[in-house]
Amino acid sequence: MKSVDSVKAYWEQNPLLAFEVGAVGADERWQYLDRIKRTDVEAFAINYWGFESARGKTLLDIGCGPGWLTVMYARNGAVVTAVDLTEQAVELTSKALSANGVDASVQVASAESLPFPDQSFDVVVSSGVLHHTPDVGSAIREAYRVTREGGDGLITLYRLGILHHRYDLSVGTNSDAHNRYTTSWSQLGLNESQRRGVCAAI
Repeated sequence: MKSVDSVKAYWEQNPLLAFEVGAVGADERWQYLDRIKRTDVEAFAINYWGFESARGKTLLDIGCGPGWLTVMYARNGAVVTAVDLTEQAVELTSKALSANGVDASVQVASAESLPFPDQSFDVVVSSGVLHHTPDVGSAIREAYRVTREGGDGLITLYRLGILHHRYDLSVGTNSDAHNRYTTSWSQLGLNESQRRGVCAAI
């Protein structure tokens, strides 16, 4: 079974886009990242992230990687805190913020043990990250814990062959997806009310 340390070691050695971009300056890296996100990886999800609606809200980006979500929310006026398991990602995100003339607090932290009090953020986001951590349930519970009551959680996960596939996980429906995945969500240790909050955001 993988450990947090092994996951960290892998991403320290292989930061997102390291193979595609190589050693380039912060501006060039950002331009490549932004183009890829807008035209490929996030093209269908731009509206999902609700960048403009986050203006003035406190927001946590869990697993910021090279910083695309962090920068996009900061550009749109959110008060952003970003965390990642690796120093590499913190450095890349800091450079992306600087290249775009915006600010955010960026620090190393594990998604399984976030260093913030309960209900710290209006919005918590994570794009294709939490499934990489050894204890996905802990990571999702931590995201839920630091989200203010009535706040929003925008979390995408993927699995082999599916990129940001969206399931109907609404509690109380009779959909096939609900019937297939309720057991999995129960195993995360969330009660029905908590599952409803998480499921509404996925």
